[in-house]
Amino acid sequence: AERIGGQGEVIEPIDLDALSAVAVRLSDLQIEAVAICFLNAYVNPEHEIAAERHLRAHLSASVTISTSGQLLPQIQEYERTSTMVINAYLRPIIEKYVQSLEDRLRRLGITAPLMIMQSSGGILPGRLAGENPVYIIESGPAAGVVGSQRLSAAHGLGDLMVLDVGGTTAKASIIENGQFAIMPECEVGGDALLGHRLMPGAGYPVQVPTIDIAEVGAGGGSIASATNAGGLQVGPHSAGAFPGPACYGRGGEQATLTDANLVLGYLSRDRLVGGEMALNAARAETVLADLGRRVSLSVTDVAYGIHRIGNATMMRALSSVSSERGQDPARFTLLAMGGNGAVHAGDLAETLGLSRIVVPPAAGLFSALGLLSADVEHQLVRAFYRPLATVRADEINDALQPMIEEVSSRLSASGFATAGSRRIDILLEVKYAGQDSTIGLALPGFPADPAMIPAIAAAFDEEHLRQYGYSSPGEQKRAVAIKVVGRGLADHPRLPDRISRIRDDRLQPSRREVYYGPEYGWLNTPVRAREDLGAEPEEGPMIVEEYDTTAVVRPGWTARRDGGNNIVLERRGAEAGAPKLAAGALTPVRRELFQNALVTVADNMIVTVVRTSRSEVVKSSLDFSSAICDAEGQIIAQGLALPAHLGSMMPALKGCLDRLGADLRPGDIMASNDPYAGASHLNDIYMFKPVFSAGERVAFLCLVVHHTDMGGRVPGGNATDSSEIFQEGLRIPPSKIFVAGTPNTTLLNIIEANVRVPDKVMGDLRAQLASLNLAEAEMAKLLTEYDTASFKALAADLIDYTEKLTRATIRDLPDGVAEFTDWIDDDGVGSAPVKIHARLTVAGDRVEVDFSGTSPQTTGAINPNFWFTASCTYAAIRSVIDPSVPNNAGLYRAISVTAPEGCFVNPRFPAPVGARGLAGYRIRHVVSGALAMLMPERMPACPGGNEFGIVFAGRHADNRPFLFLEFHNTTGVGGYPERDGEDAGPWCLTNVANVPVEVIEAENPIRVEEYALLPDTGGPGRHRGGLGIVRQYRLLADEATVQLRSDRQRHAPWGLARGLPGARSRSLLNPGPGETVLPSKFLLTMRKGDVFRAEMPGSGGHGPASERDPEAVADDVRSGKVSVQHARSAYGIVMDAAGLAVDAAATRRLRAEQIEALHDAEAQLRRQSQ
Repeated sequence: AERIGGQGEVIEPIDLDALSAVAVRLSDLQIEAVAICFLNAYVNPEHEIAAERHLRAHLSASVTISTSGQLLPQIQEYERTSTMVINAYLRPIIEKYVQSLEDRLRRLGITAPLMIMQSSGGILPGRLAGENPVYIIESGPAAGVVGSQRLSAAHGLGDLMVLDVGGTTAKASIIENGQFAIMPECEVGGDALLGHRLMPGAGYPVQVPTIDIAEVGAGGGSIASATNAGGLQVGPHSAGAFPGPACYGRGGEQATLTDANLVLGYLSRDRLVGGEMALNAARAETVLADLGRRVSLSVTDVAYGIHRIGNATMMRALSSVSSERGQDPARFTLLAMGGNGAVHAGDLAETLGLSRIVVPPAAGLFSALGLLSADVEHQLVRAFYRPLATVRADEINDALQPMIEEVSSRLSASGFATAGSRRIDILLEVKYAGQDSTIGLALPGFPADPAMIPAIAAAFDEEHLRQYGYSSPGEQKRAVAIKVVGRGLADHPRLPDRISRIRDDRLQPSRREVYYGPEYGWLNTPVRAREDLGAEPEEGPMIVEEYDTTAVVRPGWTARRDGGNNIVLERRGAEAGAPKLAAGALTPVRRELFQNALVTVADNMIVTVVRTSRSEVVKSSLDFSSAICDAEGQIIAQGLALPAHLGSMMPALKGCLDRLGADLRPGDIMASNDPYAGASHLNDIYMFKPVFSAGERVAFLCLVVHHTDMGGRVPGGNATDSSEIFQEGLRIPPSKIFVAGTPNTTLLNIIEANVRVPDKVMGDLRAQLASLNLAEAEMAKLLTEYDTASFKALAADLIDYTEKLTRATIRDLPDGVAEFTDWIDDDGVGSAPVKIHARLTVAGDRVEVDFSGTSPQTTGAINPNFWFTASCTYAAIRSVIDPSVPNNAGLYRAISVTAPEGCFVNPRFPAPVGARGLAGYRIRHVVSGALAMLMPERMPACPGGNEFGIVFAGRHADNRPFLFLEFHNTTGVGGYPERDGEDAGPWCLTNVANVPVEVIEAENPIRVEEYALLPDTGGPGRHRGGLGIVRQYRLLADEATVQLRSDRQRHAPWGLARGLPGARSRSLLNPGPGETVLPSKFLLTMRKGDVFRAEMPGSGGHGPASERDPEAVADDVRSGKVSVQHARSAYGIVMDAAGLAVDAAATRRLRAEQIEALHDAEAQLRRQSQ
């Protein structure tokens, strides 16, 4: 045991005796590597250092030990732990590999030191790479960016947008002012590529400096497919290298991007890689023809559609590193590398408005060249978490001195001992108080002087304004970390002046038919080699073929070769920047391109909010959503968002349009949080910005954000015991928060004056407004491609297509009627349970959900308004519909939701609705239960979420207010028909994440004393339900108002197919002797030192527990998820004396006895019922 507090104080000394027992266990298990990561070690690593020293004395010398304070002293315990575990996992493997490689090099007579590329773009000695392998995980992509940087410097190419397209992915990055951008972390492993950059968790976070490279699943092997409604999709799944595209002739049966490019004439019809690989064009045409029939397109049209849709996916990567960062893509030169980069570069450049493309020599192998050109680099990062205004120059110098000495020592050891042979950069990571994302600012030198601090603050405001469109000079800023980066400077150019291949087979000039889209059609196109190009521009179209890549020079472009042997493509001046008008018939291709463009804008809105928001509920829990609506207020695209917001945008927008729609001008932004004017509850502020084209309104940009506080009688606005909406806070009727581009300072001042934590609320409002303004600029670029009529036609077509696809998917569901009932324990005021009843009908191509039979509206504030009820119902049904169905208004046309006015799920004014989130989850559970009656083979048992939401509000020791709000809305997933439910995973209604313990403790006078899975809480079944979790808080302030919204103390999460319920929840004040058992909903005052413990419920099981695999139960016992006693009582599993293995004979006897007792009980019940 040990514990360091949020400010670095020692709360509990490290128990070295207990650590000795751990060492024995590690030795017994023959562990090869150990990762040590203790809470708050980023600010005080003394316990980690003591643990490392103790373990080294008790373990074999061959065991590697890493500590987070040494490798990664940065806040956020999960990300730091993930990084440490990955480092420990890789270290023995990489160290052995590096040693083996060095031995082989020496045997070959190579005495030069082995250097390995880092994810940050520098190289470091092999020994250090072996010790810290997390630094080299993204080394391959990083090398290509470094090579691009060197190439730009050598040949004066200026700022570059780098595109690397291979067989499975496309990657993008930028070089600006000779530098590439560095991000503080990346994700690896798992399904990271299939995840989303806005929703981490698909892979494992690695919190080390990494070149900012956006990656999407679009490459030559990306598979094209048809939807049920005749739509066309490309990726993210890939055919890989084997079997690969159909044209490879290795058994591939699905059309891919490479097949499309071959049929369009972009690639040779019979060979790749200099003739070493034969291609089967006929096979490509066959699979494309088959796909074309399914989407009613010719072979040419479906091939070109695949090409364009693949480009649209790649565009998202390019947008991620440019417009999302406040950059105008049109001012960059596009550098295309990888085997497929130059095939797609021309169309991408035209769409982005770029006028120059560079294809470097050996483009398909360019990462290798980049590796040869990289600098030796050593860097250190140290936590430096404090208000920027309080930072003293001597504090910076004290922190920097040992860091600079360490980096200098490493550079000297690498052969860069003199001042002229190296460069040391110092950066201070800064953010506005409350933000998660930081901006790195260079310190002009060392030692620091007092004048630097105001200069850093001003530089931060300026850079924040450039990246996000706003700054707040008067707002508190925080220093977060200090970084020292040392680079060894070569005494000669890293790249030669000219790069060329030797012993290449010279391509014989030829011609072939190439398709350039409906504007140009098929053109007889010359096929050239790089060496055939001269310094003078030659008119396109043409194809330039090489061993490792092919460059497509589109009509309207020229091609030449510069002095560095680069192919330079330039768009003729008369045509550069010319808009593309979306004219002609509506097709699946144009629909998909239109949808991708809109979703990109919607997603970018979310990125801005994540990076600039202040409150935990926004930046960590991600409680917000974005969408784009057409001019009439119908959703046409939605960004990555909370499913609970699926159906709320349109009613809220309608409420604003009903009051303000007749007087909307460019620059206006409407806002509302009024639940009785279409919004959800007062904490959710909806904002809508109209978009105009040629003076006509064509769309609305939509963003809803949950704000931490809106005033009212209880901090946080989530109290369950309010009895009318007037008690819940500031109610904003549909109003203009911006008028013709000017802020409505009266409304903003009213908001600021009525909330308890104006720094968080106003900071989040600024983030919300900035996101809309940046999105408007992106929409303006998009509207250069579509005239007003075409935009409206495509929007209507997309909605109609979605309706068609939704109805087609519903037809695949079994027809029938099912009814289901679930309960909420109480309404927070009375003691009577609240009944939610749903009758679900699937009939042909429609779904109807009727909530007749539900309890009347309650006195307490857990009532959901009807639109929230509808949203949660849509979310439940959405989960059984094809995920390829877009999220827009067409989805809702096939789903009918009804509820009697005045019932719990459709309350009358002025019913309070502040804590309606709890009811939303139960609505989702009820509809899911009904779906399980119709399709038992698909649905899991009830998730364990007790809809936990907690608020602590009080004052810091210096009298500053604090308000901490967090949600744990689901604590796991119920057992599935085919597998166990996930522990501690979100399911059903939100994508919310938890708030890191270290962030809570650094920013609030709260200590999280326990955060863990609760053994024996998952519902027993053939497939176990997910475990509940416990969160235990100790108050460090003098006092605080604490408000809890939770449930499932009386009505446990249900099981399915004879699976048993999950454990119920418990709430305790000062647990232990004399503890107070609290209800699931309360408002109380806690004093300093008081402890609140929330034990959240487990999820329901699926199938009979007696049929669970004994080894699965044993695994649960060994991992601590199930106790030996619970294994016996719930599953009939008898473990051996050590609790490590199943006693098979005893288990057979016990299970037989339990089954016989169950049958006897069932027979008794049948007799009683007769």
